[in-house]
Amino acid sequence: MKCTVCGSKKMFAVSLGESEASEVQAFACEDCGHVDLYALKEVLEERKKFSQSSREKESKIDAIQVKVDAKIHELEKYENILTDENQTVKSVNAARVKVLELREELAQLEEEKAAILEAE
Repeated sequence: MKCTVCGSKKMFAVSLGESEASEVQAFACEDCGHVDLYALKEVLEERKKFSQSSREKESKIDAIQVKVDAKIHELEKYENILTDENQTVKSVNAARVKVLELREELAQLEEEKAAILEAE
């Protein structure tokens, strides 16, 4: 290890206050007095785990959102059938059933998304 200011290899460990000491190590240069701080390996590993977990959550939520968007598009199609006066009673009844199914599926997808967001 060498000083980032003067390049000297004469570095020694220095102590910090208790709260900072739990997350970083400090080394002072014997030649110029500059102090370099380094994050502890445990802190870096925890940060990597958190970042990976966040990316996985985002990925799952994005996948669910794609499904939600598709369901909404399909729901709009069936709702248009319900409002079209030129449709037969049979097709309107089938559209009503499909609209109810799609709304239920959308609710389930929203619950999945909420569960992912709440999970830590």
